[in-house]
Amino acid sequence: MVFFTLVIYRRVKNITNAWFSGYYIQLNVPLLKTGLRALALLCIFIALLGPYWGRSDQSVNEMGREIYILLDLSASMNVDDMKPTRLDKVKKELTILLESLKGDHIGIITFASHAYVQCPITRDQKAVKMFLDLAETSQFAQTGTDLRGALYMALERFSKAEKRSDRVSRAIVLVTDGEDFGEGYISILDRLSKNNIKVFPVGIGTTDGAAVPELSNGKIRGHKHRQDGSIVISSLKDEGLQAIADKFDTPYIRLDNPAQNLKQLDEYIRTLSASSLATRTGKVEDSKYYLFLGLALLCWVATLFIMPMEKRQ
Repeated sequence: MVFFTLVIYRRVKNITNAWFSGYYIQLNVPLLKTGLRALALLCIFIALLGPYWGRSDQSVNEMGREIYILLDLSASMNVDDMKPTRLDKVKKELTILLESLKGDHIGIITFASHAYVQCPITRDQKAVKMFLDLAETSQFAQTGTDLRGALYMALERFSKAEKRSDRVSRAIVLVTDGEDFGEGYISILDRLSKNNIKVFPVGIGTTDGAAVPELSNGKIRGHKHRQDGSIVISSLKDEGLQAIADKFDTPYIRLDNPAQNLKQLDEYIRTLSASSLATRTGKVEDSKYYLFLGLALLCWVATLFIMPMEKRQ
């Protein structure tokens, strides 16, 4: 063992002296050595390009969060204190938000006098956007806003998925003008908090408000009136929404002018840890860069054992 170590040491020493000696630099380098160096550099260049060929089955973990958007579709969402209407403004901003939430599983629950699953929770962004675009106040014949029912439905949906994973970050984006005429929802908020489900309230509208339009076949046919004949005015009621934000230590986002958006909401949602939502098997292209790196290393090592030869006169 000592003998072989000594032989290797002397060989490496001779190679090092030959490589860096000024005397040998003036000698001809063998064509083979030059070719190996050139081939090594070529292989490194090809490896940097990241060559791919062939496909193989690989398991891919889908990382993200589970989010339900609770969208108010009561008649007051047709008010035009946000141009063109509150609902149109919200749909535009939510569509932009969805672009930055790729990888998350998202569902939509619409509500007015009762709640309805507009889109089951899914990773299909195109489906979510399609159902969001289809959301209209005409889906609900009765007026009024039952916030409790919408929150309860989201809790129920999350509870059914609880068996799949209790480590997934879950959140609710509540979009409404804050006019709640339903039963008390404090008990539902307590259950959501107990289950570590964050609620992000988004208020839409202005505090001054505007008249609630009366629609017929999608067209404005005047304005809604109370029994005493006065026009119904709807304005943003953000006291309850701010209270919800305080309870869950989340920001209260107000959309009360055309310039405001949901960028802040996006930033806060991203602070929630992403977890493995599902595992799927798919065809993945195989990267072969390591073959070229290996060949480059082999060529480079080979040049170390090719001693420079003295030029004969």
